[in-house]
Formats: sequence, C-alpha cells, structure tokens
Amino acid sequence: MRVILVRHAESKDNRLGLLAGSKESGLTQLGKDQAARLGMRLKDERIGICYMSDLPRAKETAEAIVAHHPAAEVHADQRLREQRLGIFEGRPWEEYQETERRSGLPKRDFVPPGGESVGQMQERVTTAFDGIVAASAENTVLIVTHNGPIKAMVRHVTGNSLLLKGESLKNASVTIIETDEDGMITMPALSDTAHLA
Repeated sequence: MRVILVRHAESKDNRLGLLAGSKESGLTQLGKDQAARLGMRLKDERIGICYMSDLPRAKETAEAIVAHHPAAEVHADQRLREQRLGIFEGRPWEEYQETERRSGLPKRDFVPPGGESVGQMQERVTTAFDGIVAASAENTVLIVTHNGPIKAMVRHVTGNSLLLKGESLKNASVTIIETDEDGMITMPALSDTAHLA
C-alpha cells in the first residue's frame, strides 16, 4: 500500500503568519502555483482515491492534484481538519504558545478556549487514517490535509512520538508511506518539496 500525504499549499493565513486552525483560509497566488506544481509532481502516481480536509486550502490543493487523476474517487472529510484553535484562530502563533506555557499543562493536553487539544486532534485524525487505510488497501491513497494531522499520522504509523517534534511541515510538501506485504513500513519521502525548486 502507498499513502501520499500532502500538506496544503500556502494559504492567506500562512502568508500573514497567523494561525488558521479550522478557520477557512484559501490559497494565495503562490499557493495556487505550488498546488499546480504538486499536480505535476504526482501526475504519474496511480492514485485511486483521494481524501481531503474539507477546508478550502486543502480542497484547492487537492483539486489541482486530482485534475490529473479524473478516475480517482474524491472524499472531503472533516476529521482531517487541522486542530481547532478556538480563540487563537486568526491570531499570531506566539499568543497561543504563551497561553499554553502559562497553563502549566503538557502541550498534548492544553485545550485552547473554544478549541481542542493536540491529543484530541491526534485521536480524531488517527481514527480517520485507520479507517481510510482499511477501506483503501488496494489503492494508492492521496490524503491532502494540514501540518498537525500529517505529523499525527506519521507518528501513528511509525510509532515514533518524537518524529517531527518541534518541526513544521512545509507548505505543499509530500510525505509518502509505503507498507509491503509483510507489513514493513518505509517512508521514501518526508516533507519533500523538491517539486517547488
């Protein structure tokens, strides 16, 4: 099985340095160009099915890729959304970090007012991922989503909770997870953006 994880291309909030979370934020012109390059990079993959977050930045990115795969099934799934950041959506990252630090809670357990914790997001996303993999075992699967969900999926599959700790995946990056008949897992690409060079 081959799972291709794609982080959405640059959004308007990314450009402004603001947290988007579950907020709707479309692609910038640069993001649209990045999505087109993703489409070219992945055009020769044998993508049979695409799952995407239902937020505009992920949908616009996915549409640029699946345009090269007209036979692929396409599903929007709210469970693939980024962490809900509540009152911090549309705010600078530093405000979230400061409030999280002052809470005294582990990062995984801090729940921003009106949002969800990292742990809650990870549970939601990994449950979705397991269902997608179980239903798509014969296909190359494309999942277009966000930074937090991709990190959660990679950690879930590898069992390495420290993988990508403190790192942010690049916009329009490609991560590939392959599983062979014996259950051996490899990652031929991790947050790869060679197509943007």
